[in-house]
Amino acid sequence: MLYVNITSFRKNMYSLLEQTVKFNEPVNISTRNGNAVILSEKDYKGLMETISLCSIPEMRDILIGGRNPPLSAVTSEDRLMEEAVHKAIENQLQQGHPVARYDLALKKPYLEYPDGTIKYE
Repeated sequence: MLYVNITSFRKNMYSLLEQTVKFNEPVNISTRNGNAVILSEKDYKGLMETISLCSIPEMRDILIGGRNPPLSAVTSEDRLMEEAVHKAIENQLQQGHPVARYDLALKKPYLEYPDGTIKYE
């Protein structure tokens, strides 16, 4: 993430926006009244899709690597739900959108890009 103040952003707006679009590099703009973040459209769509998926408790558990029930407790509905999540993630990546995930080991969220690049926030 790039960090700039509002004055620098005004002076370099075009190049900063181009960089955001080309490299999916968010820009954090600081002002007297708070900060704003600019994201590429791909990042935004990926985040919105992930938020939508996370609003469904079963999918949220799968996305963040939550519980791993014993195989005897896994129902056909569980398998269908997991398959749907994997398909949705693959679809997002194939469309060129990043997917938000959570690294349990590091306890940090990250974005996974279609090219396999991972960026931690």
